[in-house]
Amino acid sequence: IIEALKILSFTKVKPEELDIQISYGKDPYDIPEFLSTIKELRNKTKDRYNKKDPLKIEMHFPHHFESYSHRPSDEFLHVLCPHIDLINFEGHLGVQQPGKELLIFCFNLKNLHVRINDSDALKSLVASLNRLKRLKKLFLVLEMPEEVNINKISSFNLRSTSIFIKIPKITNHDWIEKVVTQVTNKNGCERLYVEEEVDFSHEKLDKMKVQDCRKI
Repeated sequence: IIEALKILSFTKVKPEELDIQISYGKDPYDIPEFLSTIKELRNKTKDRYNKKDPLKIEMHFPHHFESYSHRPSDEFLHVLCPHIDLINFEGHLGVQQPGKELLIFCFNLKNLHVRINDSDALKSLVASLNRLKRLKKLFLVLEMPEEVNINKISSFNLRSTSIFIKIPKITNHDWIEKVVTQVTNKNGCERLYVEEEVDFSHEKLDKMKVQDCRKI
């Protein structure tokens, strides 16, 4: 992938879309020259695109999305946004400065698969996504500690977005119910993934407005 990105940097080709996919099990931060090559690509191609004709990009970091990562994917998005038009993203997002959230200007973002590890990171994500109107699907992995103050958890306002929520490592039924209710602003979600030990009744799922519940 490094060589392909370098070719794009040093030739005059102008692709409409770019799909960056890192294999599962590989941390993008461990790939030599990857981040610096992304920066170089931005600098070398910025004169080929503009706001009316941006480069559309998909970025998929399944290792960050599926597994815990001490470093979120923020640095890669920080390099590219808002210079590109992010269409799909898969990764792990952390805490961002209020008013400068990474996804806040990604108005054409359609699909987002993201891992969140604390309430402050969730607050940053909510601030971004509640401004976006074209998001079709949000798959949210919530790996927050049970000690989190649920009443201070930010709520999405995404009426036209299909929301999928995965809550690993938690078996406290009451905690899960309250978090799902709070995060979705009482609007529920299309599908909830929980640990094997968690077993909600149909009545409880109806109360939570969860259409489907599956085991992790």
